[in-house]
Amino acid sequence: MKVRSRLILSVPLLLVLGASLGCSQEEKLVLSKATLKGKITYKGQPVPHALVIVSGATSATGNADADGNYSVANAPVGEVNIGVNTDAGRGNMMSAMMSSSQGGDTAAKPKFVDVPKKFFDPTSSGIATTVANSEGENEFDIDIK
Repeated sequence: MKVRSRLILSVPLLLVLGASLGCSQEEKLVLSKATLKGKITYKGQPVPHALVIVSGATSATGNADADGNYSVANAPVGEVNIGVNTDAGRGNMMSAMMSSSQGGDTAAKPKFVDVPKKFFDPTSSGIATTVANSEGENEFDIDIK
């Protein structure tokens, strides 16, 4: 009985020890302090409530506001590809419109602007820039023709 109980107690200890050794060898993901921001337009019109995907060594996302201004925190530094997904933003816009109508807001509702699906994915959009300032703001206006 003593051998069996020692074995039962030592197995979890070995698993914990093995897991902690494995963790010490893993690379830790370090988020950048860079922000990429600007304005999104499609055929000259602001693109409201779009999801913006910035992909480089890592990836980060952000959203455009009702005027098409976007901000992506923790943007990867260096050469990046960018995707603009308006399908993802459609729900955000519907929520904003519903909230403003319930509050009695009579201001003109923003027009939803769809961009072609090829721009949704950073690898196929053809939109690219360089995030050079690793500690602060980087500006890049996205003008989709």
